[in-house]
Amino acid sequence: MSGIKTLMVTPVLLILSFMAVDLCLGQSTSEKQAAFDGLIFVTPAMSDDLLLPTTRHPERSLYEALPSFVYRSDKISIFASPGEYEPATFSIYAMTDLQGVKVGAGTLTGDNGSIPAEAVDIRIVKCWYQKGKGDDNIFLTPELLLKDDTFVQVDDEKQTNILKSPDAPRDADTLQPVNIPINTLKQFWATVQVPEDAAAGTYKGLISIETADGAGAQVALAVEVLPIKLARPMLDYMVYYGVGRLDPTGVGESAKSRATNWRYSFVRLKSEAQYKTELQNLKAHGITHPMIAQDLVRNDDGSYDFTLLERAMSLVQQAGFGEIPLLYMPYGTSVGTQRTAEEIEEMKVWVKQVIELSKKHGFTESYFYAMDEKSGDTLKSERLAWEAVHDVGGKVFVAAYEGFFDLVGDLLDLDLYCYHPPVVQDVADKMRQLGHKMYGMRNPPALTPSKLFTTRCNYGLGNWLAGFDGTCIFAYQFAHGNIYDDADPYIYGEECEDSDDWKPDYTYAYPTVDGVIDTLEWECVREGVDDIRYLTTLLNAIEQAKTGGAEQKKLAEQAERWVKDLRSDVDAEKFYADWDKRLLLDCRINFQGRDIQTIRRQMAEWIIKLQSK
Repeated sequence: MSGIKTLMVTPVLLILSFMAVDLCLGQSTSEKQAAFDGLIFVTPAMSDDLLLPTTRHPERSLYEALPSFVYRSDKISIFASPGEYEPATFSIYAMTDLQGVKVGAGTLTGDNGSIPAEAVDIRIVKCWYQKGKGDDNIFLTPELLLKDDTFVQVDDEKQTNILKSPDAPRDADTLQPVNIPINTLKQFWATVQVPEDAAAGTYKGLISIETADGAGAQVALAVEVLPIKLARPMLDYMVYYGVGRLDPTGVGESAKSRATNWRYSFVRLKSEAQYKTELQNLKAHGITHPMIAQDLVRNDDGSYDFTLLERAMSLVQQAGFGEIPLLYMPYGTSVGTQRTAEEIEEMKVWVKQVIELSKKHGFTESYFYAMDEKSGDTLKSERLAWEAVHDVGGKVFVAAYEGFFDLVGDLLDLDLYCYHPPVVQDVADKMRQLGHKMYGMRNPPALTPSKLFTTRCNYGLGNWLAGFDGTCIFAYQFAHGNIYDDADPYIYGEECEDSDDWKPDYTYAYPTVDGVIDTLEWECVREGVDDIRYLTTLLNAIEQAKTGGAEQKKLAEQAERWVKDLRSDVDAEKFYADWDKRLLLDCRINFQGRDIQTIRRQMAEWIIKLQSK
């Protein structure tokens, strides 16, 4: 457990925490609160510090699970724009066994209307065991956002996870009561979805906490709705969604979680209901460009059957992604594998048909995936096939290694930048001069405990600072064996004989029979997207103000200078220092400890100033 940072309590405050109950609970005089034997903490939602439930590890002191008492509070205050999802978190530390704890939110009311209770989504933050770098590095980390705390149980002695229904994982539809053992911490995650038509102003309500024996407490929740309409992000957000393939049988394989059924990341077929749910989940988390990875199916007579691919196209459009290009990954038939004239002509046949289908379903362009993560002579060998794709009106995208531009930059329409150097402005500028794009390939912190602040930075302002046109998130769901067992000894479906061959799972959201289990990191991706939406809205407001009067133009100059200073405040040379020491965690953009939420607030203030003149 070395290297994991937790929120600590000082010895003096620790003594105070065991004084009279009325002192622990502040000024509350209600009978229920007087009987509530727990401490409530409100900590920053986006933090690299961990909140762990138990202190039973031998290296830890007894009370290390307690956050600092500077976070002792029963008040949450957040701000958001109409239509935005905004997270907050609070935790309960049990000073005695708390049984059957029910948590729920009420309606938020303000002078100009209300936000309904169902817009406040509360989940339990579940800590479970993941495998880190090295043979024995198993760590407990907060990750899953659950409505049913018993969805998975952890065995602290064996450091393993026990799934409630391993063959058919399913979370509850509503938040279930939870038990909090004495001297343990239980974290809750609240996400407020501000209605699109919410008027500006502050909305207030309560989150209720009640135990089975009638004791309880309340957390005050205040949401400031800003007078801002957020723009679509100026960066593209693509997710590697190789598992998003419709099952020809219509059943779907997300109900299966044993390694024998989860052989490859790209064979977990979805029922139509699962596919729809996951597309909705992608859109709700800020994804603008979902990948379609439906198989290329060939009939016995040599023709192609595009039934499922066309259905996937329809479902993507029905999910409301709007006017976007088709990003098509045809497994087993990547463009670039074709070498002979006959193979290339045959490839052109199905590429043309896919392009026509994409136009029919409203896609703006059609991109075809090439051979993944290649370099050197292999990249050069793909040129003939890529030229053929262009000849019939298609485009090419793929993750290519360093040096790709000199070899295939003229033919690669979208590069998924998958190597380490963080600042790519020079290469990105060359690509843009050709009308091409570069996305930053980003991975979840698979080999380390959850790094929420870092994840938010990398998917948000970090991508902008690094000069990318967008990001490719790897991956929505990608596992080498059982997706619910990070430590299982599998690599691409085959059992590892050598622990050095073990590969981590890359998963931002876990599949269930009928839904999706979100994670803390997945929420951070959305926060990163929203940071870019605020920045986009600000840049748009600056350009609009430049067309106004003298006062507006002066304000636009000041705001533009603030944006320039924001970029210059970050030392690009430090973006990826200590890469290997951080276990491959993508820690390029750290803002030297600056509070990203404060930066967002400053962007909002500039937007309001510019739009009010």
